[in-house]
Amino acid sequence: MKIKPLIFTFIVFVHSTHAHVGETKEQCDIRYGKPINIIRNDTVLYKKGQFVIIVTFYQNKPRNMGISKWKDNHMIDIPMSDIETILKSNSNNSEWVESKNNPFINGRNAQMWKTIDNKIDALYDRDRKELTVIDGDNLRAYLANKKSSKTVISNDVYGL
Repeated sequence: MKIKPLIFTFIVFVHSTHAHVGETKEQCDIRYGKPINIIRNDTVLYKKGQFVIIVTFYQNKPRNMGISKWKDNHMIDIPMSDIETILKSNSNNSEWVESKNNPFINGRNAQMWKTIDNKIDALYDRDRKELTVIDGDNLRAYLANKKSSKTVISNDVYGL
C-alpha cells in the first residue's frame, strides 16, 4: 500500500523536472529554480534532483534542451520510463513516433522521435547518456542549412 504514493511522487517529480518546448525563460526558472550556471547569454544550466538540464533559448523560449541524469557525480543512463515521461511532458498534446531514418542517427547508438505534427524532435544518445529535445522548425532549418552548405552533419545541434 505504501508503494503507490511513492510511485506517484516519483512520476510527479520526473514530470516537473523537465522544461517544455515553448515555455519562457522565466517559466524555466520557476520550474528549476535559479540556474547553476549561465554558459552564454542564451544557454543556461539548471540542476533539479538527479537531472542536469541545459537549455538554449531563442527569443526567450527553449529551442533545445539537453537532459542528463547524474548519480555520484557520474552521468548515468536515463531509463526509458523517464524518457517517455519527458517526451510526454514535451508533446504539446501530440503523439510521439520513432524517427528511424533521421541523419542524426547515422552510425550512432541512438534513438530518435518526433511528434506527429512535426513540431518537436528528440534524440537519446546512449553513448553520451543524453536526451535532447529540440524545436522541430529549428532542426529542419539547421538541416536545410547544412545540406545547402554540403557540410557534414555533426553533433552541434544535439551536442551541448
